[in-house]
Order: sequence, then C-alpha cells, then structure tokens
Amino acid sequence: MSYADLLTEDCTVWILSGRDGFNQLSFEVPRTILVRFQDKIQRQLDDNGTEFISRAIIYATEALPKSTFIYRGISTELDPKDQADAYQLRISQRSQNPQNVIVVLKHTI
Repeated sequence: MSYADLLTEDCTVWILSGRDGFNQLSFEVPRTILVRFQDKIQRQLDDNGTEFISRAIIYATEALPKSTFIYRGISTELDPKDQADAYQLRISQRSQNPQNVIVVLKHTI
C-alpha cells in the first residue's frame, strides 16, 4: 500500500490568488483533492510565532500554501468565507523517509 492509497477523504481547497480592486482576498477556483484528516486539538505556534489551537492535521500529496483555506468534504462555494467550517492552513510541513521514497506533506489548521 502506498502513501497515496491512504488518502481517501475528499476536501475542498481555495488557494489565495491575490486581492481584488476592493482589497478583499480573491481565490482560485476551488478544487477537490484527496487527503487524510487527523483530528488534533493542540496548542501550537505558527511560523510567525503566533499561538493557536489546532483543529486537525491534513495529510496530502501536494504542498499547499499557508494562505489556503480547506474544508473537509466537497463544497460548491466559490469563496471560503461562505463555507461554514472552512479553515485557513496555519502550518505546512514536509518530511520523508531516509531513502526519500515516501514524502509526507502535513498541513495544520
């Protein structure tokens, strides 16, 4: 069984594309990817040193920017602010086995 075979849950991601003419966040068209959610409520520090309480760790096959919003499930909303329970990624981490055969991408919300 491969790492990708373990990613069986659908999630919707909104990747930040910039700001619009009114200085509001704008996003690429949302898309669905396969991930694995691990509920994990824990006190953490993000890259800026800001303390927050995590909700989950999301395992994926692609690196997502920290400005990405993620929703557990399939959403038809074009803006993550319109989707209840859509959260912004706070931490992105990468690790691999010693042979660099398996790469694990972990994202924390």
